[in-house]
Amino acid sequence: MPVIVYFIRHGETKPNHNHTYQGCRIDEGLTEKGILQAIQTRQEFDGKQIDVVYSSPLKRSMETAETIFGEKVIRNEGFIERDLGEWTGKTKEYIKEHLPEQFAPYKAMRSMSQVKGAEPYEQFESRLVKELEHLLSIHNNKVVVIVSHGGPIKLLLAKIQGFPRQYIGTIQTENTFVVKVKFSGTTVDTGEIQSEIPLKKKALG
Repeated sequence: MPVIVYFIRHGETKPNHNHTYQGCRIDEGLTEKGILQAIQTRQEFDGKQIDVVYSSPLKRSMETAETIFGEKVIRNEGFIERDLGEWTGKTKEYIKEHLPEQFAPYKAMRSMSQVKGAEPYEQFESRLVKELEHLLSIHNNKVVVIVSHGGPIKLLLAKIQGFPRQYIGTIQTENTFVVKVKFSGTTVDTGEIQSEIPLKKKALG
């Protein structure tokens, strides 16, 4: 039987507003705007059946999840944001200007092999897929919510759609972005996206 999964990105944080990389090392709560975004998102779920809610344990995700769904949220380490190592706390513009040898492979293939302390892509992908498929296996015919971060959600949506790794960056996930996916089995490739996914202008060819 199918499993319905709603993926939700957390609301705005101060580093989001400042265009600063957070990763899993910066653990800030939501801004006033972020709280408002979560309250507005709550309205989208009024009257909808939700059986279980999981969230990354970071404050920005937990605060978003609890604002939308109350206190029934289950912390799940598997959906925590990627460790960005020495990029943590730096802006994209700073990295492009001062660390171009690191930024180029990241932009091309999401590789951070040259970034000291960063979680390798293969490990990042493996833990996300493993945790999602575990939840699919134990929540048969249920409606599941996963509140997480831009990086994990983009990767999983790319896997579901069969996008090559280099196109993960074309997927846009703004704060409190919501996407509904229907899984007919217990593996990522059985997912069917039932929401519109905004893509950047880079061609998918």
